[in-house]
Amino acid sequence: MMKIINTLIDDPVDNSGEFSCSLTLEVKNSSEDTVEMTRSSVTFLDGTGFARSCNYDIEENSYAEKNEIFYIDLNTNFSNVSVGKSCKFLVDTLTFKREVTKMGYFLIPLDSKQFTPNNKNLDIGSLRMMGMILHRFPPPENVSDDHTLGVKLIMKNISNNLIYKAGLKGQLLDKTNEKISECEDFKLILPNATVYFELSASAKAGRLKDGKFDFSFITFNKLESLQAEILKDI
Repeated sequence: MMKIINTLIDDPVDNSGEFSCSLTLEVKNSSEDTVEMTRSSVTFLDGTGFARSCNYDIEENSYAEKNEIFYIDLNTNFSNVSVGKSCKFLVDTLTFKREVTKMGYFLIPLDSKQFTPNNKNLDIGSLRMMGMILHRFPPPENVSDDHTLGVKLIMKNISNNLIYKAGLKGQLLDKTNEKISECEDFKLILPNATVYFELSASAKAGRLKDGKFDFSFITFNKLESLQAEILKDI
């Protein structure tokens, strides 16, 4: 369930005739899972029902457990409308659950001539890992500068479903398991598509010695598709 509980339209501040509007959504998580992300779009229709603007693919890190209510703030701009007319705002929101798959540790290669492959066959939902490798770039001219590592992962969507967001996340750890840095790469994955994820991280050579990379793969799977609308006078 979703409804628009607040709509505020600001008058144009100059001669552009562009209005700005902020909306607040009240959303109830009616699914069995915890919501950890939302993606919304706002469409503005003038008094004749003609669409004047659309702000789409607005991503929020929302959080709500089963039957919990949460709120989303959205903004949109529109122009070329007649003052004194009623208008309509249409909001479409998708809610998502977050799933994390641990991929384990990779030992850091000693130099740029070596690499660490992952030869495991791993299916994560409808995604299949085709190959993954951790490599080390050639050292910098000044060896006291940071040395850089690179990660490459190829995944294939083996389903006919769109995956709205999926990604690889890595933590670079030294030999004491202290975190040096973290990095991530997220993508939208089309049905039956093969995609390429790439990460990089840098540190001093001494901290990389006997260190490792800890990887996780994160997917956001759709829970609910919600709609709401409201009429408003300008």
